[in-house]
Amino acid sequence: MITKHFTLLLLICLACAQSTVFSNNDFKSQVLTFKKSDKIIVIKPNQYIYINDNKMIYKGLNYNNKQLKLKSHDEVILNFNSVSSFRYEMSPLKKAKVGAIIGSLYGCLEMAKILNRPNDMFAFVKILAPLAIPWFGGIGGLLGHFTDIIHPGFSDLMIVGDGEWIILNNKYIWLYERIND
Repeated sequence: MITKHFTLLLLICLACAQSTVFSNNDFKSQVLTFKKSDKIIVIKPNQYIYINDNKMIYKGLNYNNKQLKLKSHDEVILNFNSVSSFRYEMSPLKKAKVGAIIGSLYGCLEMAKILNRPNDMFAFVKILAPLAIPWFGGIGGLLGHFTDIIHPGFSDLMIVGDGEWIILNNKYIWLYERIND
C-alpha cells in the first residue's frame, strides 16, 4: 500500500522537476507592454514603433528568452536588455479629433454669419444654418484622419531602464490591472 503511494509521489515529483526546453522560435504574436509607475503603454502586433531610434514593425515576443521580434528591412530579434529607448505610434484618431473640433468651431462661425444676414431671398438658408457645425466638423475630422494616415504621429522618446519604463510580462498584467482597479 505504501509502495503504491510512494511510487505515485515519485512520479509526480519527477514530472514537476522536468525542465522544459524552449526553442528560439517560440515567438508569440501578442501585445508588448511597457510600464512606468502607473502608466501602461500597449504595442499591438504589426504596429510601427521606434526601438533605439530605428523605425520597425513589432511582430511578437518570447518571454522565456526575453526577446522581441521586429521587422525592419529584415527580421530583427532583440533582447529585452538591448532596448534602451522607444517611441510608439500614437492613436490615428487624435488628429481626426482635433480636425473635427477645429471644423466644428469654423462651422459655428459660419452659422453665426448666416444667422446675422438680413432677411433676403435666401432666408430659407437660415433654417439649414445649424447643419454647418456637423458639416465642417465632419470635413475637419476626415482631413485630420487623412493627415494622420499620410504622416503618422509618434510619441516623445521614452527611456527604458531602472526607474524608467520597463517591459511588463503580460502573464501578470491581469494582476496589475486588478490591483489598480
